[in-house]
Amino acid sequence: MRRAPLRLLALAPLLLAGCGDWIEYEGGAPAAAAPAVGGDALDETLAEVAQADRLDHLIWQGLLQRYVVVDGPQTLVDYDGLAASTEAQVLLTQYLALLASVDPTQLADAAEVKALLYNAYNALTVRGVLDAYAGDPGWSVSEGAFAFFKTPAYVVGGVTLSLDLLEHGALRGDLAHRSVTSADAATRATVLSWFEAAGGEAGFDPRLHVAINCASLGCPNLVHAFDAPRLEAQLEAATAAFLDAPTKGAGPDGVSQLFTWFAGDFERGGYTGKADFIERHRTEGLSGVDLDGGLDYSWQLNIAP
Repeated sequence: MRRAPLRLLALAPLLLAGCGDWIEYEGGAPAAAAPAVGGDALDETLAEVAQADRLDHLIWQGLLQRYVVVDGPQTLVDYDGLAASTEAQVLLTQYLALLASVDPTQLADAAEVKALLYNAYNALTVRGVLDAYAGDPGWSVSEGAFAFFKTPAYVVGGVTLSLDLLEHGALRGDLAHRSVTSADAATRATVLSWFEAAGGEAGFDPRLHVAINCASLGCPNLVHAFDAPRLEAQLEAATAAFLDAPTKGAGPDGVSQLFTWFAGDFERGGYTGKADFIERHRTEGLSGVDLDGGLDYSWQLNIAP
C-alpha cells in the first residue's frame, strides 16, 4: 500500500522566505519542509522520516535560494553568509540528519531515490566546504590529491561514506571504482542496493553528471533542490543550461572534461556518446561545437565574493 508523502511543517523564517512554491504529490497532501526543532521532537521527526516512502527537500531548497548567487553563467555559494547564520546552520544540520535517517531502498520509486541522492551529494559537498575551507577563498576541493572526495566523512541512510562512494557507487554503479572496491562488504552492498533502487543499469541516466556539483567553477551549476515530481523537467533544464554555456559545457572552444573523464557513461542510458548527448540536450544541438576540443576545468572554489 502506497503511503502518502511525509508532511513536515516549516517553522523557520529563513525557509518560509526562500522555499518557493509547495510541491504537489499525486494522491497526497503538499509536502513542506522539516521543522526547526531539536531534542525529542527532532528524534520523533527523524523516526517518521525513516518510514517515509516520499520526501520533500524544501529545507535544502530554501537554503539554496537564500545562499546561491547567480553570476553570469556561474552560480556561486555564499559560504561565509551560510556559516555566519545560526538559523541556516541549524536547518542544514537538520536536513543532513534527514539524509542520514532515510533508507533510499524504502522510497516509492526511482525518481524519489535519484532526487534524494542528488540532493545528498550537493548538500554534503556544501557541508564539507564549510568544514574545510576555513574562510580562505583560495582553498580548493582539489587539495591533498582530492582528499575532499575520498574521505568517508558523511552519513546517508545510516551508512558512513565518502562523496566518491556516493557518486561512483550509488549513482554510477561502477563496481571497479576504487571507492567501491575499497569499501567493506556491507557498505558496498548497501550502496549498490541504492543504485538498483534508482533504476540500476536499465535506469542509468548520465544527466547525473549535471545534477551534482563539486564546489568548483568548472562544475555544472548548483541551482536548486531536486524533487521527484519535477525531476525530469529539472534535469532537462539543468542539462540544457550547462551545455548552452560555451565556457562550461559545449561551444566553439570544446566541450567539458566531464565528457572525457566519464566517456563511458555517455554511452549508457540509451546514448551513443558525447555527440549524441549534446545534440539531444543542447538548445542548438551540435551547431558551433568543437567536439574534439576540451574546455579548461577550473577547480577554483565556487565562492560568492
